[in-house]
Amino acid sequence: MMPSSSISSDHSTKPAEPDNGSPEGHSQPPPPPMIGHPQYSHQQYYQQPYPPAAGYPPGHHPYPPYPPPNYGVYPNYCSAPPMAPHPHGAYYPSPAHPPPHGRPIRSPGMLLLGFIRGVLTAIMILFLISVLFSILTYIILRPQHLRFQLASFSVTDFNISGGAVKASWEARLIVENPNEKLEAYFDKVQSVLYYKELSNYLAYNMEGAVSLGTMANGTMVLRNSMASSQQRQGPVVEEMEKERKAGAVTFGLAIRMMGIMKTGTSTTMLSEHLQVSCEDIKVVFGAGAASVNGTLIAGNEPRKCSIYM
Repeated sequence: MMPSSSISSDHSTKPAEPDNGSPEGHSQPPPPPMIGHPQYSHQQYYQQPYPPAAGYPPGHHPYPPYPPPNYGVYPNYCSAPPMAPHPHGAYYPSPAHPPPHGRPIRSPGMLLLGFIRGVLTAIMILFLISVLFSILTYIILRPQHLRFQLASFSVTDFNISGGAVKASWEARLIVENPNEKLEAYFDKVQSVLYYKELSNYLAYNMEGAVSLGTMANGTMVLRNSMASSQQRQGPVVEEMEKERKAGAVTFGLAIRMMGIMKTGTSTTMLSEHLQVSCEDIKVVFGAGAASVNGTLIAGNEPRKCSIYM
């Protein structure tokens, strides 16, 4: 048998050609391996913590790892991804909303309510001031009302005919001012003559002014005539005629006064409104039906009149 021989072909491997500058027959050694960061996948890279420094204990990663990428799924752009909770969120409360800037606009109702409230407050302040002033005035000055006494009363030419009363009358009163620091001045004085009740008035008249100094006395004379236009006719006149025939008729006198009480220097003035009432003035006529004059039944002392505010 013939020995086997190797058949050469074009696909046989050829020896490597030597590099320029290298001795023929020697090949170049392989390059050394590259030294660098370890190769990690995307998920392992973010989950791997940094190595601790020398001399310190291993630390804790403060933030949670990123979620693994989800390839092949389109992200939802309609809503933002949820945020991870803060590790110390319990120590940081949510901040309060800042106050609105600018002056708030008030409605007309609120403005009206504020105006009414201001007016009521001003009225209350004025009322308290007036009350305080009155209290101080009373403590310092101690004002007292005037005193009135009926000294005499007379009726002349008393006549009843045709359902009407005609007569003239005159009243004399003693007025006393008991105040030590206040003077009295009354410029409006009105007198009313009535029969038994004030509603049955017979005559009224405006009198002159009255003025009295401190601790002073004075006399006030009131005169008037009963005119037919000022009469109460009917049953009142008939009853008066019966009393006249019996010998005595009862009258009443009312006095309304308006004025002031002031100190001598006029630094303090107090308004005064008085109503004086002299009741049960019994006038006695002479004997016989023809007597037309009558006078008050005389007593030992003048009759005191009542004073109303």
